[in-house]
Amino acid sequence: MSMKGSPINWWKEKRQSSHSGIPHASRPQTAFPWNPDADRDLSKIVEAAVLSAFESTAFKIAVASQVDPAFTRHQEKLNQIKATGLNLESVLQGHFGGLKAGHQTLERRIDELRIPDYREELNEIISGQGKFLKTFESRVSAIESRLEDLDRKTSDLDESVVNADLRSAIRFGEISNELQDRNTTLNNSIWEVQRELGKKVDALQRRVVGACEEMGKVVR
Repeated sequence: MSMKGSPINWWKEKRQSSHSGIPHASRPQTAFPWNPDADRDLSKIVEAAVLSAFESTAFKIAVASQVDPAFTRHQEKLNQIKATGLNLESVLQGHFGGLKAGHQTLERRIDELRIPDYREELNEIISGQGKFLKTFESRVSAIESRLEDLDRKTSDLDESVVNADLRSAIRFGEISNELQDRNTTLNNSIWEVQRELGKKVDALQRRVVGACEEMGKVVR
C-alpha cells in the first residue's frame, strides 16, 4: 500500500521545503488539514504492517532463535532432574529394602526374646523398703527425742553451772573480805605486841643500865 498522500509523507515534504534561515514568525505552517478517513487508513496501514511483520519468516526465525536455546536448556535441566530423581529413587529403594530386612530381623528377635517376670521380687523389694522406711522413721523420732532431752539437760546444766559460778563468786568475795578483816586484826595485834615488847625492852635496858651504874659505884 502506498504512503503517498498520508499525513506523515506530507509532514516530511513540508519539513524539507522549509528553510532554517527564515524567522520563526514567517516559517510555513506544518499543520495538516486532518481527515478522519485518513486516520482510519493510517490505522489500517499500521495494523497491516504489524500483522505482516509478525507473520513474516524473519520474525519467526528470530523468535525461534531466542526460544529454542532456552527451551533446549530447560529440557536438559529437566532430563538431569529426572535422572537424579531416578538415581535417588533407586538408592532409597535399596535403603528401604535394607531397613525392611533389618526391621523383620528385629521383630523376630523381639518375638524370640523372653522377659522374665520380676513382679513378685519387685513387690517384695517395695514392701521391704516400706518396712525399712518405717523403722528408719521410728529411729529418727527416737534420736530427735534424745536430742531434745539432751538439749533440755544441757540447758539445765548451763543454768546450774551459772548459778554455781555465781555462788562461788559470792563466797570468794565473802572469804576475801573475811581474810582482809583478819589480816587487819592480825596486823593490829602484832603492832600492839611489838609496842609492848618495846616498852618492856626499854624498861629492861633502863634496869640493866641502873644495875651497871650501882655495880660501878660499889666497885669504886
